[in-house]
Amino acid sequence: MASPSETEQTFLLGQQFDSMYRDRYSYERTSLLEEAVRAWRLNPLARRLANLYKIYNTDGISFTCDHTNTLKFLDEFWNHDLNQMNDMLEEISNEVFLTGNLFPLFSVDPSGMTFLRIFPTDQIAEIVTAENDLRQETEYVTKQIDMNVDSRTFVNAHSKPVNSTPVFMEHYTINKLAGTVWGEGEIWPDLPWLSRYAVWLEDRVRLNHYRSTFMYVVQGKFTNDEEKKARQKYLNSHPPQSGTVLVTDPNEQWGIMSANLDAFDASVDGMAVKKMIAVNHVPMHYLAEPESSTRTTADAAGTPAFKGFENHQTTFIRIIKRILTIALKRRALKDASVDPNAVITVTSADATERDNAGLALATSQIVSAIGDMYDRELIDEPEYMRLVYRFAGEIVPQNVKPRKGIRKIIKDTYPTPAPIEPAAGNIKLDTKTNDVKVKEPKA
Repeated sequence: MASPSETEQTFLLGQQFDSMYRDRYSYERTSLLEEAVRAWRLNPLARRLANLYKIYNTDGISFTCDHTNTLKFLDEFWNHDLNQMNDMLEEISNEVFLTGNLFPLFSVDPSGMTFLRIFPTDQIAEIVTAENDLRQETEYVTKQIDMNVDSRTFVNAHSKPVNSTPVFMEHYTINKLAGTVWGEGEIWPDLPWLSRYAVWLEDRVRLNHYRSTFMYVVQGKFTNDEEKKARQKYLNSHPPQSGTVLVTDPNEQWGIMSANLDAFDASVDGMAVKKMIAVNHVPMHYLAEPESSTRTTADAAGTPAFKGFENHQTTFIRIIKRILTIALKRRALKDASVDPNAVITVTSADATERDNAGLALATSQIVSAIGDMYDRELIDEPEYMRLVYRFAGEIVPQNVKPRKGIRKIIKDTYPTPAPIEPAAGNIKLDTKTNDVKVKEPKA
């Protein structure tokens, strides 16, 4: 019996996905890209959501590297006049949020300096992949904008010789399904509801506008039709002004006619539509909607939102680190003073400051409690450091030289330690609300 052999139909990496193609059709994706950009430009809610993600993604972005010359080059690349990466962070965040894709275009000069540009996602016509694997992207084909701008093809440098690709493109995605090559924008599911909310709000404004409009009705005795038209023409050219005294003839009766429109309280409808927009992102009070007056409810709703922001921060940091790594490796081909394998660490600000206060409180207590165990030689230095870093919410650095701790001398007359207060110093943690409070000093 012949043994089975691996072919493109049986090997997983060679799976043919044509029969289970899950990407959106090109016309549908183009329409969604256009709607997302239009919503960002015109809809305040869409702009608010994009700004929220931008704040959490770009706030406090920084990088470090232990290799001095490598760090010097990375600073040069970051602050180069043709890069200005601090300003480009906003472009990257908005592009990823609105489109779900990022196409960074890299250009390398003879000295090994890399210049970065973010190519618009809606100008990419096709992503070319290997025949037997969708994850191996090889080329990116742009659209032909007009008769003066032809279509171009940018290669992905992964499978190309480095020296032959001074200009190349990469592709990063979010919200991507298995068997697809395109990502999907974070705002895409909100687009129908953003449109409905805008239409609902516009209808409410228009309805209330017409409810406040009125016209004068003048009834009188006129001898003929010409006299009535002359009186109407005069009143149209001399309408009564607000605050003035109107003197009429006894034969005229003045009245007001207004639209009798029933405008019921539709706040519940507006809230329901707004919830559909916020459910995928943030609590309602993030969108200027105080849904609940209790702080406990707001705090509980904030935790999932912060976790979502932290997830996006991780993705954003990974993209920035990848860009820095590419720039470093290209420079290393021309400059032997930089280390292409140097470890680059990219960090950003914490999603919530409340965790910092709680961790500070936990650390101040654990240092004293675990320190007493260390002094009595019940645990060693590595275990002591592990526990302290764990309660501080950090990880023990792996490349730091271990240090010998200094133990306190414990004698038989060692005084009984005072009970540990639930708060360290003037800091107190409310166990019900998790609020960190500061005890006011006595006068």
